[in-house]
Formats: sequence, C-alpha cells, structure tokens
Amino acid sequence: MKHEKLLEDMKRILGDNFISSYQKGEPEAKQLWMRIKKEGLRDAVKYLTSLGDPQLSFIVAMDLEKITNPIVEGESGKKLMLTYTFTMFHEDLGGEMILNLVVTTPKEDPVIPSISDLCPLAEVYEREAMSIVGVEIPGVEKTGYGKWTPPDFPEDIYPLRLDEKGLPDDMKRRFRWREELEKKKGGDQNE
Repeated sequence: MKHEKLLEDMKRILGDNFISSYQKGEPEAKQLWMRIKKEGLRDAVKYLTSLGDPQLSFIVAMDLEKITNPIVEGESGKKLMLTYTFTMFHEDLGGEMILNLVVTTPKEDPVIPSISDLCPLAEVYEREAMSIVGVEIPGVEKTGYGKWTPPDFPEDIYPLRLDEKGLPDDMKRRFRWREELEKKKGGDQNE
C-alpha cells in the first residue's frame, strides 16, 4: 500500500528527525499526521516531491502557549507549531490521502527552514506564518504586513500569538455580537 510505504520511507529518510505518526481512516489511512523535527522538514518535502506532484493545501501556524494539542503532546508552552498539509496520490482516484507534517520550534529561537524552493506555493503561506505568529523563515522576505494585518499594524506584534508578543488588550477588536451578549449577561464573563 502506498500509505504504508510512505510512512516507512519517511521514518527511514528522516531517522532521528522523525518523532511520531498518527493515522486516521480504515482500512487504508486517508489522513496521516507526522511529527517531525524542523531539521527534517526539507528532507521530508524533497521525498514527497520525488513521489510525483504533492499538492500543498495550506500551512497552519499556531502558538502552543495555552493550547493542549494531542498531535504535539508534551510540547505545549513556549513553542510555535506549523502544520504543512499536502494532498498525496490525488492522481489515484480513491487512493488519495491527506498528509500533515507537524513541526514545532521554540519561541526564543523561532526559526523554521523554507520549503518554497521545493514547493513554490509554500511562500505565501510562509509569509503569512511570519506575520501572524512571528516565526522566522530565512530566505523568505517579510512582506505580509498589510496583507494579513492592517497596513499600520506594528511589526513586533503577532495577532495569533498568545504571549506578550500577541495582541495587547487595547488592540483586541470587540465584536458587536459579543458586546450585546455581555450586556445581556451583565458583564464580560471571559476576561
């Protein structure tokens, strides 16, 4: 099966840079999650591109400050996480699968290698991650301000960070529905 071979090959190619995996789907995995070290990201993507034409669907950037996530169990806290989601084997009708490569990096050294030279579509997602959580990706120009944030947004604030580099209280947008709900309840129950 393609899915089992993919997992076996990734473990072999990444060696110590492979951390763990989780499969979802029966009888054959339709979703495969792989936790890998950031040092193995480029090798993993090189291997994927050698299999044909994997489609990068998106990259999700998260701050793990106050989040418990089973995929990165034991990694909550002072880390940032990027999940690279690929559609694999899409040319094989019924045999396609979703592959998620999950990489974390400490906030005090938030550097992750770029894969945009291997997968050109990645650059726009990498820029977004740089702008919204403050990850640093060498070789990618930081031009996201004004695209994912307002043009006058301060460069040292990252909207999805949950620590001191995130939105200060005076910058948080108050939604009308929330204000109306607070009035009905008699105050803000969430702060």
